[in-house]
Amino acid sequence: MSWLNYSLINYAAKKNILPNTQVAGQPGVQTRDLMSFLAGIKTWSLRNKKPVYAVKRDQMKGFDYLSPDGFYDASTFTTSMGHYYLHDLLSDDPNALKISSTTHQQGDPHTPEDSKTLLVSMVGATDDSYIFSTSQKSLLTNTLQMECFQYAYGWLMQWSKSKAYKSTNLPTTIEFESVSTGPNANPMTVKKHEVSLVRDELDFLKTKVDDPASRFEELKEIIETFQFPTIIGWLPITLARKIVAQNIVSRCRALLYLQPIRKTDAESLDKLIIRRVHQLTGFPFSPNTEIATLPISALGLGFPSISRINAGIALNGINRDLNRHLYAYRTLAEITLNDWIGTNISILQGEVMGLIASSILSGCSSGDGDTIILTDHLNSVRLLADSKTAVSQEARLRHSNGRSYYRWLLKTTRARSNLDIKYTPGHSSEDTIEARMNNEADSLATTSNRDIWTISAPIPTFEMNPYTLYHQKDGWIESDIAHYIDLRMTRRTSNKLGAMKGLRMATWAHNSIAPPEFPYTKAVSAYSATVQLYARSGQLPIAETLRQRGKITKDTCRLGCTETETMPHLFVECRQYEALRAEGTRMVLEKTKAIIREYPVEDLDKENLMKTAECLFRHKPQIWPLGSSMFYLGQNPPIKIATKISEVTKQKIKSALTTEWHLASIRLAGRIFADYQRKMAKLHCPRPCKT
Repeated sequence: MSWLNYSLINYAAKKNILPNTQVAGQPGVQTRDLMSFLAGIKTWSLRNKKPVYAVKRDQMKGFDYLSPDGFYDASTFTTSMGHYYLHDLLSDDPNALKISSTTHQQGDPHTPEDSKTLLVSMVGATDDSYIFSTSQKSLLTNTLQMECFQYAYGWLMQWSKSKAYKSTNLPTTIEFESVSTGPNANPMTVKKHEVSLVRDELDFLKTKVDDPASRFEELKEIIETFQFPTIIGWLPITLARKIVAQNIVSRCRALLYLQPIRKTDAESLDKLIIRRVHQLTGFPFSPNTEIATLPISALGLGFPSISRINAGIALNGINRDLNRHLYAYRTLAEITLNDWIGTNISILQGEVMGLIASSILSGCSSGDGDTIILTDHLNSVRLLADSKTAVSQEARLRHSNGRSYYRWLLKTTRARSNLDIKYTPGHSSEDTIEARMNNEADSLATTSNRDIWTISAPIPTFEMNPYTLYHQKDGWIESDIAHYIDLRMTRRTSNKLGAMKGLRMATWAHNSIAPPEFPYTKAVSAYSATVQLYARSGQLPIAETLRQRGKITKDTCRLGCTETETMPHLFVECRQYEALRAEGTRMVLEKTKAIIREYPVEDLDKENLMKTAECLFRHKPQIWPLGSSMFYLGQNPPIKIATKISEVTKQKIKSALTTEWHLASIRLAGRIFADYQRKMAKLHCPRPCKT
């Protein structure tokens, strides 16, 4: 039975047994795709000022009368029969909903897509379905016809849960005709049902179609009413981050898939989440939301960003609709696009491009035997093996990274029957011909980046999806759209923060290697991470900040110094914490010495690295690019290694030093500020309290 069900779905898709707009049993189609389709219908009606009438039917399947054998879900296929029956009826109905572009309606098409029209008859998912028309009379007639058809298959309609919709002013109710059901009832007797009529609104799967405002209010309520756990003391920010990701943002993401929201609304939700987190920390001034939601690698705190998630979902949805394998979804998206008027070769594409070039060159060989090509790219080998089966690989490639290169590879290999592409493990230390050839190829690929005469590989635009996103800087984008949008928005935010007053987030001037994630994601107390959030936001309650906010009248150091109590003074200059800084320096020097001892670094580099470590907590223009130490912000000075060793080894050294220096820096900043808060409490300063 399992085999029959599996084979039946593939057979139904191949023979178009299932209508495009029926989600159940349709491979590659999800409910969010149907929501996008309904939104397209609604916006088309508003854009063209054309009335659209619809009835949403809640169906009751009566298959107890049929006892179907042979497959599990007979309802899917009987629904499709009714769908096609209704489609045939509407084909001759002048009031059927036929969607086309504005230029097509004006008789002035500009592109081939303008000549397309789409007949929308019925849309369905699970037990709910819509019937569409452009007149009330047509809708009533076709609904009755559908009722008669489905009654023959034991498929009944639950009128008490059904609703009608229209895009013009009409009464609040409408009467539909239906067959009579029930014990001893004559099905030929027409029965009337009064159904409520809703104007300018569609809802499906408990979601209002194309209504970002109501979705925003729903998400806002989820965030505002969420109850964080109560513990003794303050909730660690690492735990708060995990709770936000797993209990708040995960729910929001699922709802955004069905209905994205406006950019400004998404940003306000980010601020609301960080405000809720701020209430858990005990600090008086709110942190910067953008810093809190930046990835840890960009010197943020790694809280998930609804704004970036929402943008990725929205753009990815447009891209999916335009490249749909089903005609209805693709055509409606193309019509919408007409009315509104990918990333270059990476390591993955480079691997596949090498196979393409090898396959083409193998055709120039004069030998009659088999040609063997070795590769360490396992995905390509598996794809080629799967392509030799009866299963089409197009659905697999439609949304995969580097799909145009994979399609090109499949075409070149199909034309050469004597070609055998085999997998060999990469970076192997074995002394075999395969391993030595692979290492030689890796070496050539690495050195070619420094050769100005290296010819760039062509970009196979001829194998791309019909609609592929393009960015002026990054080129054609064939990677995951949501991930790409997240990276672009992160980069833009990071650049903006890096130019702000005080240059607290000037990552461009310091060590570019990502800091360790442990203190921001798994540390138990995580006080150091909390201090980092407020320090990078410029929101630590020190004298300078308190005076700017009118809390105190003087901003001189309250620990006995005559200088202004700024963050650089408190963490780098204040004499009260000279002992802590000296202790931290000793620990950093020990860690640095232990790391560079493990690698073949020249004496001059060792000396320079030790000097850098020694000045980590001091203002030293020769070490710090901006002239002053910013260790208290989690920043590290650039690490320079001139020794002629491999780039991999250099990266290992830099990564190890970055980890130790960053941990030492934020821990020292946490110790200093914790002691500072205790001293301020003794001086009877206002103590931060929960709000």
